[in-house]
Amino acid sequence: MNPGLLLLFFAFCFLFSSAVPQFNDNKPGILTKNDTNENALAAIEEKWGIQIWDKAVDPCEPGAWWSLEYANPRIVCDCSSNCTVTLLKISGKNISREIPVQLFDLTNLTTLDLSRNILNGSIPPQIGQLKQLQNLSLDTNNLTGSIPPDIGNLTKLRNLSLSTNRLSGDIPPEFGELISLEQLYIDSNELTGSLQFGTHVASQNTLTGLKILWAFDNNFTGPLPETIGRFTNLKDLRIFGTSFEGPIPQEYSALTNLETLKLGDLKDQSSSLVFLEKMTNLSFLSLRNCLVDDSIFDRFQNFSSLIFLDLSHNNLKGSIPKYLKNLTSLQYLFLGYNSLTGTVPLELLPESLTTLDISFNNLSGVPPETPNLSLNYIGNFMDVNNTSDRARNMLHCLQENSSCAWNTFPSSFLAINCGGLNLTSGRIIFDEDAKPLGRAGFEINQDHHWVVMNAASTNLGHNDIVATDYSAVDTPENQMYLTARTSTGSLRYFMVGLSNGNYTVVLYFAEIVMDDNSSPWAVLGRRIFDISIQSELRIQNFNIMDDAKEYKTPVTKAFNVTIMNGVLDIHLFWAGKGTCCIPVEGTYGPLLSAIRISPAHSPVESEPGHSTRRRAGVIVGFAAIGIATVIILVSITFLWLERIEIARKIAQTTYQ
Repeated sequence: MNPGLLLLFFAFCFLFSSAVPQFNDNKPGILTKNDTNENALAAIEEKWGIQIWDKAVDPCEPGAWWSLEYANPRIVCDCSSNCTVTLLKISGKNISREIPVQLFDLTNLTTLDLSRNILNGSIPPQIGQLKQLQNLSLDTNNLTGSIPPDIGNLTKLRNLSLSTNRLSGDIPPEFGELISLEQLYIDSNELTGSLQFGTHVASQNTLTGLKILWAFDNNFTGPLPETIGRFTNLKDLRIFGTSFEGPIPQEYSALTNLETLKLGDLKDQSSSLVFLEKMTNLSFLSLRNCLVDDSIFDRFQNFSSLIFLDLSHNNLKGSIPKYLKNLTSLQYLFLGYNSLTGTVPLELLPESLTTLDISFNNLSGVPPETPNLSLNYIGNFMDVNNTSDRARNMLHCLQENSSCAWNTFPSSFLAINCGGLNLTSGRIIFDEDAKPLGRAGFEINQDHHWVVMNAASTNLGHNDIVATDYSAVDTPENQMYLTARTSTGSLRYFMVGLSNGNYTVVLYFAEIVMDDNSSPWAVLGRRIFDISIQSELRIQNFNIMDDAKEYKTPVTKAFNVTIMNGVLDIHLFWAGKGTCCIPVEGTYGPLLSAIRISPAHSPVESEPGHSTRRRAGVIVGFAAIGIATVIILVSITFLWLERIEIARKIAQTTYQ
């Protein structure tokens, strides 16, 4: 071969090899171009109308802005051989579209995060192609339809979050194939069935590695599944706000690794606390509204790690145990709405305790009041001699089965600006209701004879008064919607001393917390609670937004009520329904802007703020009529006498 041609050939090869990028195997980069990456990502960009990466370079370009840890969207590749996308994050981008099937061509994905968008449509069955997937987050979207059985192909999946969607139907039996699963979040959907995992429910290998299970706020029915007792590695179990029936299965006693247990809202059959005996690792325990019929005398003696305990809305009996003071980690204790008896000496309470709700029991003695304790003891038979006679009489009227004859100052009209200051709207005067109550507390308005109480049932930072600086309407008549009282448990108002008769109760609502202006995905939040008046359920699963359609939009609900004993009881109760964490964790439960009460025969437009004002107006009106009548009668008499005098003079002249 010609030496010149050979030299030219080697030079060409050198130049060509220099033009090909060379990467360290330990760094992301491209060894050979992968068209699948670009095609799939380009299809996502086109269908969602967003930019994921710079199309001028390969999506696996090392050091690109979209590969950085804080990037969103974010793409991470594995280029140890043929570069493939292993992580895709597109979160909180307000995408109101369906999931494109081309996304599932990225078959080497190990992490896929599409959370906090407003994705709609169903989960495509092609998701079963992502067999390398370990972390899947589709939570906080608007996905509908059933969970595809193809998800059972994802046998390497460790973390699965489908929370806060509108998924329906049963849990597919193919879930039993997810043998690597450690965290499962299916809360706040519309799932039905009995919450069974796997075709063979007796299988000992189904989800035994599960550590976290959130299944609350769904439409599950039937008995609380005893098969969950097989998940002995569980550390966090939350099932409430469903239609499950009791009792709590004894099989749950095997869940000795639990640190957080929240069961609630069980129906039909009662439960005992026996299953808890060996769960001494618990730090957070809530069995609220579980039909528990038991004593707490010796149930929690060895629970030294317990920080939060909620056993409210059950049928607990007996007295508060003396060992309570030895639970030195306990900070929050909710025992309201039970049948506890005896006294609550201050020396029984651990120094760590910051919140105590013992409302509506049969307790007696002196309330255990201290400056640093948030306390609610309404509805008991306690000695409250440190209050005024009027306040004491009002509290007496709230005791169970009490005969409330106290009616010193009967009233017919009342209005309250919940969470706000005094204000006048039209001719209605709304009372101030601006004192924070904490997680457990109450406030008495002695002037107008009403009481507000809160039992928040949470250990999260709780602000029971919320406000907005944005007026839903431009008229001053709607200023009451700028504030509201909230509760993550039970919010209750009592009006004491009302004249017996028929009334109209109007409740004012506006959602001012789940604000879609700051976070577009906040539109997915659902605040749901029950409304009872005079212990009668009037609206179940009330959602302000179902009526309002838009945030910060006024909604009113009117109810006809008959008062027989001088007391009106308005109870807003969270029964476990609704989202938990939009826009932040702890955003759920009742919210109320204002209350107005008036006689049923009174027209709304002529209603003043209080009965005293109405009576004053009536008195002034009658007085004015009386004075006018007297003036007219005097004038007529004067004219009549004057005419008689004139006639007499004429008669005398004529006679002469």
